[in-house]
Amino acid sequence: MSNATLSHLERGTHRPSADTARKLATWLGWTVEEVLVAADEPVAG
Repeated sequence: MSNATLSHLERGTHRPSADTARKLATWLGWTVEEVLVAADEPVAG
């Protein structure tokens, strides 16, 4: 995953694709559903 993609996901300007959500879930030890729910939650800061 590129730094730009990660930055967009962190800022909430993009939702992860299915492939990216799967990669993030594996890396975080989460389910894909947890990644997608987290992508919809506002980020504090």
